[in-house]
Amino acid sequence: MFTVRCELASLWHPTVHHSLLLLRALKQRHTLLIDESPAANTTHPHELWQRLQYNSRFSITPPNSSTVTSSNGNRSDVKTGASIEAKGEDLTDTSLLIPRGGLECVRDPQHIPYFFSLSSSLLQDQLQAYLDADFVSKQILQGADDVLLALNTGEMELTRQTHGNLMDLVARLDSSLQSDDSDNAIGADGVVQERDKWSTWPLFTTLQFLVEEGGLLLGPFPQVTKAYQRLRESKPVLAHKRLITRTLEQTANSQGIPAAEPPVWVHRSFLREVQHRLANYTGDPAERMINGVSGEKGPLRERVSGARFGLQPVSARTPWTMQRDSMRKPSR
Repeated sequence: MFTVRCELASLWHPTVHHSLLLLRALKQRHTLLIDESPAANTTHPHELWQRLQYNSRFSITPPNSSTVTSSNGNRSDVKTGASIEAKGEDLTDTSLLIPRGGLECVRDPQHIPYFFSLSSSLLQDQLQAYLDADFVSKQILQGADDVLLALNTGEMELTRQTHGNLMDLVARLDSSLQSDDSDNAIGADGVVQERDKWSTWPLFTTLQFLVEEGGLLLGPFPQVTKAYQRLRESKPVLAHKRLITRTLEQTANSQGIPAAEPPVWVHRSFLREVQHRLANYTGDPAERMINGVSGEKGPLRERVSGARFGLQPVSARTPWTMQRDSMRKPSR
């Protein structure tokens, strides 16, 4: 059984969901272990991705390893059925062979195929497509990381550029999904076909992070919206959510406390905050000039918002002489 270990405060990270959904697509029995000592949320945006992928706070351990590494660097035995574990659904192991020796654990879901035999036809057919999808997802996550860095500096021009770059990446993903749909028509069993593809889950977990944690609005991206809504209601994702809920309940029971939701990410809905700031930054200079101006009758913005001085019952672009003629009552 594969073991995916993370901290409670890091349960929001797309790497965790990517690993679990990929193992489900590989039809491997897997377990999620949540560290009993939740770490405090980081306040440094540049540590958001590195803190999970490149240190001991997150790990994926294959079945042939009898130990896992805890968040403090110590090793502990993995005991099936422990109170902090939650087994996945009944999944049958595939014929993929796990080599003996070598790595005992990895910290990136991209390295999970290392544990399987390269002679498998299934691995050869899907590996390249999966690596391409993982590369695209990492580019999008890096774009989100750049937006957080720019937002932290307070430089609005830099924030505008990084936000535009992130939206361009999502738009390119949307156009690629449109071309895929035109080349390969998806029938009634389209969800079944997609969930069997390894390349589905890096992109889905990235979109899930942008929507649920980042606050991304999917209106401008119709193909992304269609694919995300379809996969969010699929059986693998629903089973994955049940696994996380069951793990949280068992973790709480082991500590003797009532079950609760995981801590909210400190930068949640950062894309909506960026869009709000950009709206003020790129607004009309005349409108920005009246911000904060107040008179005897109250703030100037509230008095003139949505109104136009000299409003007439005809279009303002019409010359005044023609306006006067059109306002005259018709003679009988």
